[in-house]
Amino acid sequence: MRYAGLRLFERLSTLRDCRNPSSARGCSISEPAGRCGWARVRGACLEVEAPRPPHSGRRPTPAVLGYASGMNDTQPVAATLQLVQATNAHVPQLMAWFPTEHSCHVWGGPEFRFPFTAETFLADSKLARLPSFALLREPAELCGFGQFYLRAGRCHLSRLAVAPAQRGRGFGTQLIQMLLREGKKTLGVTESSLFVHVTNTSAIALYERLGFTRSSYPEPGLDIPNSYYMIS
Repeated sequence: MRYAGLRLFERLSTLRDCRNPSSARGCSISEPAGRCGWARVRGACLEVEAPRPPHSGRRPTPAVLGYASGMNDTQPVAATLQLVQATNAHVPQLMAWFPTEHSCHVWGGPEFRFPFTAETFLADSKLARLPSFALLREPAELCGFGQFYLRAGRCHLSRLAVAPAQRGRGFGTQLIQMLLREGKKTLGVTESSLFVHVTNTSAIALYERLGFTRSSYPEPGLDIPNSYYMIS
């Protein structure tokens, strides 16, 4: 019994050290994740496989783990995530994420109507016109939303959002990386871009951590006011 208790303490100590931001530079789904293991893609699901305890001989336990320091992602998230086609059924939840005119315009752009109805929200979000995706955590919890389309020769991300209750937990990083993987493959391009509101400092820091840099918009007169254009 004392031996089993010691092994449990050792495993908890290892997990606690791995999840300590001061001792780990942060895990992502596209690179080796330190003590957290290697990220793998299975269809639309993302899993990170935990390492085996020393001399255990047992198979590791799958989990998803991610950090995004630019969005205050200081806690790892263990979940199975899927990127699926967004539908009208996701709209009521999505509408609840933007209770103010400012939050609506930061997300949807200056021409997005507020207050909105279900009808105007569908029209202004262009859900039926653009490739639109929902980030789901099993069984069907909506954690994120985003779109992509071809703009100025790049995979352009738009209307990125993470559920308010899930912000700061790594979902933003995973949403962006999954969208970029799908978008670049679909559009046949290798570069990406996005606009971000100048006041959205946490998002700007996240995009910079993921390799985006500010740039001048290549098509005169078509940039968005009060926004930075970022490319990667």
